[in-house]
Amino acid sequence: MRIKHLNDADMLQILSVGYRMQRVLNKEYGLPPLNAAIVNLIGSYSNKPSDEVLTLSVPEICALLAYSTSGKEKIYYAVKDMCEGDEALLKMHTTKSTRGKKVASYSLTARGIEIVRAAINLTKIFRHDIAQVAV
Repeated sequence: MRIKHLNDADMLQILSVGYRMQRVLNKEYGLPPLNAAIVNLIGSYSNKPSDEVLTLSVPEICALLAYSTSGKEKIYYAVKDMCEGDEALLKMHTTKSTRGKKVASYSLTARGIEIVRAAINLTKIFRHDIAQVAV
């Protein structure tokens, strides 16, 4: 589904679902708003039927969250924080770019996927509330 084919009501519903998921991730799992947005973003792309693990770099995350380049540092530290600890939500992958530089990208761990799925289920519970917002 392409965004340009959506009408205003559909866009409002999608935005409200995304907002509700961020609130659930924040309230139920104690993720700060920026961390919740990053997990939600990677999770929304990871739910596509594909065998390939979705990875996003910090600049891609900045662009998709519509963060300015000055906010790149905040996103970098939020991503780094979620890669650490026993229950890390993200995993770092390092690849070489065409210029020979190392490029880091991030994907959800099993724990991250579990949290996104739980947030989706909790969001479905609030579907009636979401529908009321979209009217």
